Amino acid sequence: MTCVSETCETHGAGHAISPIRERAANATPSKWRDAFVAHVDSDGWIAVDLFETGERVWAWHHEDLTARVDIGQPVALHGVYDVLSIGHARVSVLVAAGA
Repeated sequence: MTCVSETCETHGAGHAISPIRERAANATPSKWRDAFVAHVDSDGWIAVDLFETGERVWAWHHEDLTARVDIGQPVALHGVYDVLSIGHARVSVLVAAGA
């Protein structure tokens, strides 16, 4: 799905994060998985390597994240609500199947 306005109003995975989804992710801190950014593309794809297992997880966000993250940067991925934490910022992601 492509967003046509400057402010995305779609609350599906990979688009704007809904307030309830953000609260639910913040309320379940044990589900956050520490990771490092391994790859990021201007088309919204990002790969993170999970710190504990080394597993690579691919996720998509509708915006270009290249200006917000750098290769090797620590991030956290919520294992239940598919939210990516970049510092204090939270973005909704669509995690690729098999992750």
